[in-house]
Amino acid sequence: MKVGKNVKEEELWTLKEENERLAWEEELNGSPSNRAMPVHLTFETTMKCNMSCIMCQVYRSPEVASRSGVVNSMMPFELFERVARETFPTAKAMSPTVMGEPLLTPYFPKILGLLEEYSVKMNMVTNGMLLTKQMSEKIMPYLNKIKVSFDGASKSTYERIRRGSDYDKIVDNIRDFNTVRDVVEGEGRPVLIFQVTLMRENIEELPEIVELAKGLGADWVVGLHAYIFDRSFEDQSLLKHKNLADSVLREAESRGREVGIATHFPSPFDSTTREEVDAEPSFQYERPRRCKFLWQEVWISHRGDVTPCCVPDRPVMGNLREEDFGSIWNGPGYCEIRIRLNTENPFDCCRNCSMATQYEDGVGYDYDEKSFFLCQEEESQKH
Repeated sequence: MKVGKNVKEEELWTLKEENERLAWEEELNGSPSNRAMPVHLTFETTMKCNMSCIMCQVYRSPEVASRSGVVNSMMPFELFERVARETFPTAKAMSPTVMGEPLLTPYFPKILGLLEEYSVKMNMVTNGMLLTKQMSEKIMPYLNKIKVSFDGASKSTYERIRRGSDYDKIVDNIRDFNTVRDVVEGEGRPVLIFQVTLMRENIEELPEIVELAKGLGADWVVGLHAYIFDRSFEDQSLLKHKNLADSVLREAESRGREVGIATHFPSPFDSTTREEVDAEPSFQYERPRRCKFLWQEVWISHRGDVTPCCVPDRPVMGNLREEDFGSIWNGPGYCEIRIRLNTENPFDCCRNCSMATQYEDGVGYDYDEKSFFLCQEEESQKH
């Protein structure tokens, strides 16, 4: 669907508001078939990256990157454009790749053109190396929020984790970004978030990262636990350092309140355990499972695979080289995963959802190592 000049921005926004209202209604009702289209889409526009971070699923070593078979892979623009024209009239926001560096997408300017045509905002995760003042000026009109991956308060820790980075350059880029952002007022002002991948290597610097983020004009600091893809990296998981993690996470939250910046960190390890849940069924059924991803969001790989979310063991619902988006969105796979969400037999990715474990208040589930330690899966792919 191309938007003609006679379709005003206000009419598009009315369409988007109605679609979001309908999506919430469908989610609340647990509807198997979804009358709404996605409110937010994530496109794996490119797998190319200019860093080799130690925790990365793909680029943590040259051997792993070569074996992955996806280095420098990208979604063809023709595929991106086809799906965008089908979904952008009702979508409010999209994210370019969260696996590679989105600013390395060759057709990035064309993405901005489609965002403008359909009044869609962009949420972006970037490592910040290419976030020059000129780039900030280009993307500012389209941004809703931007997450800068920031994994150390000190230059040494940061560059040890994010190999190929330049700490000083990224800090300068963030300052330049804020210079551009400072002229934007009201609801059009994008949100700046520092996103931290939490591990043993950097956990003790988290309170200082919070202070640094405040000093660099960030609005939020969010943290998420590292997934472990390699047995040699297992000791970096904070599931192996629970007491330390809980102590530092609480200190970082306190630091955020002191300096005046919002924080959003994973639930502590010393909360309700799985044994307590099993012994007290009211924990399990206190409220139904909710998942905005199944009704409001979608992930699309560079190959055209459509998946409901970002967790590593998510199912593939269909491929856009073979079907149109609408057929997949309300196809058998999506209907089944929505139906089973609130049964005793949900999909494994829902039952052991690492995102719900970390962030959903009241879920009452202990951390399940299977959701974070994915070494066995990686080992099987070698053979």
